[in-house]
Amino acid sequence: MTRIILLLTILFGFTLSPLADEGSTPTIIELSIRGSGTPQGRHRMPMSIDLEAYYYDDANSLVIVANGDIDASVAIYNQSDLMVDYSSTVPTSFDLSCLPAGTYTVVIEHDSWVATGELYLTH
Repeated sequence: MTRIILLLTILFGFTLSPLADEGSTPTIIELSIRGSGTPQGRHRMPMSIDLEAYYYDDANSLVIVANGDIDASVAIYNQSDLMVDYSSTVPTSFDLSCLPAGTYTVVIEHDSWVATGELYLTH
């Protein structure tokens, strides 16, 4: 009886391994957000912007999402500070398969704040 349970456990483990690799999980890009305006009043709450950036390695794509539409532009710069891609709206997505491996800076710019993050392409 113990051998049958052990055999079933091993077989069940082998069937779960291929299923776990099917879906790819995106890499979350850490964005640092800083305001460009001067604070008004004494007690000001910290800025909270619902903005996230995801890099999907299997599709070589970058997706910028927000809670609703944000009037901001997104630019991607290479290590030489040359703009390699641009979008004037958020949410947006970029196909990065044509870019060579290296470090890229993602800049999301709004009238009152700027968010920056770094992306490391290794393809």
